[in-house]
Amino acid sequence: MKKYILIVVLILFLCVLNFGMAFDNQRRGFIIGGLGGVSLNIWNQTVNGYESDNETDFALHTDFRIGGGFKGEKLMLYYWNIVNWFGMENVYGEKVLITSGITGAGVSYYFKPASPSVYVNGGLGISVWNAPFEVYSEACWGFGFMGGVGYEFAPHWSVECCIMLGNPSYTELGVEAQTNAFALTLSFIGIAY
Repeated sequence: MKKYILIVVLILFLCVLNFGMAFDNQRRGFIIGGLGGVSLNIWNQTVNGYESDNETDFALHTDFRIGGGFKGEKLMLYYWNIVNWFGMENVYGEKVLITSGITGAGVSYYFKPASPSVYVNGGLGISVWNAPFEVYSEACWGFGFMGGVGYEFAPHWSVECCIMLGNPSYTELGVEAQTNAFALTLSFIGIAY
């Protein structure tokens, strides 16, 4: 047990040491951040060729990023995960929590090396549609795209507007289901660099 505690303490010490050197208020080196905001979700589903009407719902969403910034302080590459959380009524008439998100590689380009600065971002990855708290729920997977524009009004802090497009689907027991998901997000983002 002492061996594991020593390993954990050593890892935490190295992380703190690394963070101390990384977080120098310059957009280069290690970055980590996110937060969230609100989104407008529009989706429809196709099951065995039958397409539903478009549904619309407002949602809360979370945003997470971890990666790095490059010399010149205008470009960041990172792992990006955005998830919209909203309720919908399933085929049994029950209200369920749905997560619709995209996870993948993201990039941000800032027009100035220091704040205040406008920036654009984009990403490609895996689109996911899931009811995470339902027992008999399977996640749907597909291709996803996200992109937007933001404004860093102070070091580390920005407001951002993005679009998300996803096309998750699955086939099980002869049933083919596909979701076409679109979301417009408005986020408050904090990134440590």
